[in-house]
Amino acid sequence: MQVKITIMTSARSPRCRKGNYWYRLESGNHHKEGTGSVENTTKNRLELTCLIEALKRMTRPSQITIRTTSGYLKTGHDNLQVWKEGNWKRNGGKEIKNKDLWKQIEDLETPHQIEIEVLKSG
Repeated sequence: MQVKITIMTSARSPRCRKGNYWYRLESGNHHKEGTGSVENTTKNRLELTCLIEALKRMTRPSQITIRTTSGYLKTGHDNLQVWKEGNWKRNGGKEIKNKDLWKQIEDLETPHQIEIEVLKSG
């Protein structure tokens, strides 16, 4: 099954008191949407939380295209396997930021084939 997940977030600054997110899952003529908010968060954590909530809605293994304006999500996703193999640490032993959320994403994506498409914002 081919699914497109579109992720949008409202955090405009690196740190925010409250950030909102929206996602849309599309497959053929069907779609599901979800929204949420996170208190005292960062833009990056908000984007990861949005993806986690969207992936939780998936009920069977699929080919997923994630559409986002987040370069952070794309770059981090490209490094997931290296981080996992390196015990969730960067070169030099420093722990990966947002490790808790990246681990959840890695677990949720396991049955799927994932591609990330970065959209231009604005």
